[in-house]
Amino acid sequence: MRDKEPTTRNTLEQGRAKHAFEQAKNAGDKEKFASYAKKLPMMIKTNGLGASMAFAKAKNEKAWKELFKAIEEWLKEKNYVKKALLEELVKIDSAHYRILTNEVIAYLTWLRRFAEGFKSQN
Repeated sequence: MRDKEPTTRNTLEQGRAKHAFEQAKNAGDKEKFASYAKKLPMMIKTNGLGASMAFAKAKNEKAWKELFKAIEEWLKEKNYVKKALLEELVKIDSAHYRILTNEVIAYLTWLRRFAEGFKSQN
């Protein structure tokens, strides 16, 4: 039986998982990081990606800053954004905004899982 070639979707999921694993593993306060990673998807669905990311960026707390940075780094790594995340969010069209929203929520699914697993190691 031949091995299946990885699909673009599978490799994207693997990339999300790998990046999220590293971010969750290296988070400072794993308890808070996990809590915020769990809250953020609902904030995005309720308030929108731009408002939620602005909130995360504005919070003067290390766990929020780490969460914002993880998301921004992932989006830059995959070329969803080229500049600062907030700067691009206010300039893009609605189709690209929806794509970014879906990507961030998909990424947060992995981040939340790993963060929950690491929080007991704090």
